[in-house]
Amino acid sequence: MIYRPVETRRLWDTWLFPWNNQFHLFFLETQDTNCDHIGRAVSDDLVHWKALPSIRTKGKPGQWNAWGTNTGTVVRHDGRFYLFFGSIPNEQQVDGVYISDDLEHWQPYPDNPVLKPAGPYYLTDRRQAPYWPVDWRDPDIVWREEDKHYHAVLCARLPKWGHEDTGAAVAHVRSMDLIHWEHLPPVATPGKHFFHTELPNIFPVNGRYYLVFNTVSLGGIRIDTPSREYANGSFYMVGDRYEGPYTLPEDSLLIGSGYGKRDACCARTIEYHGQRLLCYHIDAKRPTWGAPKIIRARDDGGLWLQYFPLLEKLETGVIYSSLNDIPTDGPPDRGVWKCNNGVLTGKAYVVGTAYQVAKDVSDLHFQFRISMSSSGGRAGVILRGVRTGRGAAIILDFTKQRLLICPATGETFEMKAYDLNFGWTTMTRDSTPCQLERGRSYHLRCFARDEHFEVYLDDRWIFTTVIADAPKRGTVEFCVERGEAEFTDLRLAEIESLA
Repeated sequence: MIYRPVETRRLWDTWLFPWNNQFHLFFLETQDTNCDHIGRAVSDDLVHWKALPSIRTKGKPGQWNAWGTNTGTVVRHDGRFYLFFGSIPNEQQVDGVYISDDLEHWQPYPDNPVLKPAGPYYLTDRRQAPYWPVDWRDPDIVWREEDKHYHAVLCARLPKWGHEDTGAAVAHVRSMDLIHWEHLPPVATPGKHFFHTELPNIFPVNGRYYLVFNTVSLGGIRIDTPSREYANGSFYMVGDRYEGPYTLPEDSLLIGSGYGKRDACCARTIEYHGQRLLCYHIDAKRPTWGAPKIIRARDDGGLWLQYFPLLEKLETGVIYSSLNDIPTDGPPDRGVWKCNNGVLTGKAYVVGTAYQVAKDVSDLHFQFRISMSSSGGRAGVILRGVRTGRGAAIILDFTKQRLLICPATGETFEMKAYDLNFGWTTMTRDSTPCQLERGRSYHLRCFARDEHFEVYLDDRWIFTTVIADAPKRGTVEFCVERGEAEFTDLRLAEIESLA
């Protein structure tokens, strides 16, 4: 929801390269045929971006990169910049490199590709692969002072695989010059749990190493985690050494979606002012680069994602900064609503009730505090509500102990829907279990930008969701079902539209 190239260009997997106090974004870009360029943009703050000329990376027929482009990375070595990316000659994935003196002008290394799968650790024969092609993609490269080598991890597969183990592996190679590579044993082989290990990335936090990779519920594998059912996204493993071994935590999903949806995906990380940021892209009709998240580690080694405060740079103006500013001339949508001393109380009986905070809002950043009465059922907010369209409802369900994000429509009432009230009906788009306490105040932060909706609870990331047919403008409404809820500390701001 932060950056996407102008139409008709299309963004896919992304990676960042910090240099000279700027952030250079590289991404697979489709202009004429599948991923025929690597797109580029640059930013001073990770929020506002300037497009740069793309790099054509699809070769001519007969060349190693004639198929197109797989995900890459950028490394600086001996005063020059090395841009790695993959392609698929002869049904086997390989990786080559372009070299630049200035990050602007790139020349292919004359003897590409430089990095290929090799035995005995990794599958090389297309005839023995479980699907097309042979896996060997998405290199992530770091310099390790311990042995004075560059080390890379890649998505690969073991020579042996089957229905009990897919052979999915995170390959490990090393080099002194980025051209000649030594193949080492894989750092992880999670093929009993996942179909593949795309975009692997290893980074340290608080004395531990973390391995992140992207995968989906695919190939007969349905990934169910404590936070999502039928999950897709970026997962992580934990280890004590870069080389492994790595183990799966109880909840291994770092960012992603449930219900088989593919929204936030393909994450990588960068160091940022002593913190580790997670960066990724969002799969949508027009994919975008996502909003960065701060990676936090618990004492037990588990990871969670925190709100990145610089996103407030997107704001163009504050609509309301207090509940005392909201309109009171219109009747509520059933129920009883009262506002006293900056506290808005909504009470619902048999059916739900909603209270309109704003009438005509487009892209927004909305935050408030919410608490539920001792017997309350559900409460939340509707963003960009249009009675004949599909806004977004963010619901705290105290009865089922879940958070939900749903397309909300006022057009029809369906018994199969999650019935917030007779005015709004919703069908769950994504949900996650959450221990919600009645009587406790929670801070809810929401972004709506184009078709993208993002939600944080107490500044902990919860949802990054695409609602493809969401209205461009609509109401903002608080809602309560079966009980009483209080809303305080409201702040509603408009944000810049996404190009």
